[in-house]
Amino acid sequence: MQRSPKILMIGAGAVGQAYGFHLARGGAEVTYFIKEKYREDMANGLVVKCLNGPAKGRHEYTGYGLITELADVNAEHWDQVWLCVSSPALRGQWLPDLVQRVGQATIVMLQPGTDDYGLVTSLVVADRVVHGMITLASYQAPLPGEEDEKAMHWWFPPLSPAPFTGDSTSVDLVTRCLKSGGMAAKHTKDIVKQLRVGSGILMPLMAALEMGGWRLKELRRGRNLALVSRAVRQATQISLPNQRRILINLISLSIVLRLILLIAPKVTPFDLEAMLRVHFTKVGEQTRIMLQRYIEMGRQQEQPHDAVEALLSGISTTH
Repeated sequence: MQRSPKILMIGAGAVGQAYGFHLARGGAEVTYFIKEKYREDMANGLVVKCLNGPAKGRHEYTGYGLITELADVNAEHWDQVWLCVSSPALRGQWLPDLVQRVGQATIVMLQPGTDDYGLVTSLVVADRVVHGMITLASYQAPLPGEEDEKAMHWWFPPLSPAPFTGDSTSVDLVTRCLKSGGMAAKHTKDIVKQLRVGSGILMPLMAALEMGGWRLKELRRGRNLALVSRAVRQATQISLPNQRRILINLISLSIVLRLILLIAPKVTPFDLEAMLRVHFTKVGEQTRIMLQRYIEMGRQQEQPHDAVEALLSGISTTH
């Protein structure tokens, strides 16, 4: 009989709860490593809600373990360790200390930063690292203006299985467990291009949305959209030099971005504007760091980066 994989989730926010729930539902033994101040909130279980997919509905998520001290990590054998924190949170002595305590566990990372993979593989051999991309939208309910119980909600955009890159055996275990638990997932040969295209589009959009007071209507205005269009082209060119640009150039057209911004709120089963405001305010440091990194790389490559710089300056002023 095959043993259930033992998985340590680092962080229990929007990402950690969603992936942990589906891994547990798929047969994994899940434990969360959290700060002591969150133990009481999680000790008796969590309420989560899947807005679509095979696990659609409200669930009482229980049965996971909790660890609050790094020393306690040594007490268990771990098959996988999932890094469910933001890119900035990876920096710090806690990560090298953690890596030393988890034996030969596979490290699953979901961070989008251009330097994040290099940071993790400076501590762990690349064969032990599985790199994933977050494709779901997860948030803490109730959103502002809603009357609902406190629960983590998430939604899977259509045709967007979670992609993972890495050692075939390790990726197969990850994707099989997720799929068994109701989350679409797939093995991708090289996730770097997807991540950099995705981040190169998303970061300028979120910066411009923040500049416009988190109102989609403001973002759709011609001048704002023209700035985002240029920033998207610059960010993707900087992070993916010498790549074919046909699809990126199409997506970054102002008319295409405006169409996406008109359709998106109509297909999401939640208040998209409120969700983006809540989530990306919480991870605002990550947006700023990634924009700054595009600017630094643009200078090094002698590539245009003025539109990215304008967005960073704009949100730094409003922060």
